[in-house]
Amino acid sequence: YDRELVPGIPDTIPGYGAFWFRSEVDGWLSIAPPTVINRSAKASTTGWTIELAARSGGSNSSAYVGVAGTSRVFPGAPQMSGAVNVRLLSNGQTIDQAGYGVDFRSATAGTQTWDVVVDTGNSQGGSLTWPGASSLPRGWNLSLVDKSSGQRTNLRTSSGVALPTGRANHQFQ
Repeated sequence: YDRELVPGIPDTIPGYGAFWFRSEVDGWLSIAPPTVINRSAKASTTGWTIELAARSGGSNSSAYVGVAGTSRVFPGAPQMSGAVNVRLLSNGQTIDQAGYGVDFRSATAGTQTWDVVVDTGNSQGGSLTWPGASSLPRGWNLSLVDKSSGQRTNLRTSSGVALPTGRANHQFQ
């Protein structure tokens, strides 16, 4: 994702990494070596971003939620069959629909709620983490609720949750 559109995400490609690119136009993609190394992210004054990172069976997937100046959603990267996948559902989507990889909401008063689905493939266990949540701006209290068990986890004081075996889809809010 573009750092200008999704603040707080890494914009570097580690060596030997594989990445998915989406373009709205036909053309060639040419990646030149960076001219600036280890540049730091600009602090956002209009919002925040949290990565939801899932790992299961040797595969991983991420989705991003947050608050920005305007609401916007972006599709998630395509996933391999049987691999872990994090999806964000919005606007009445059901668990059977594709979902999004990024879902930003406008900074409005009141509660913001995201529906998160983690597909672990063949009912394998795994984990869901949220690196960087401890650095949320003051006034934001995020919690993750497992819709199956009702367990509530504070994102500031916990680094992740275990995804139990026996369920292919794990639903959170």
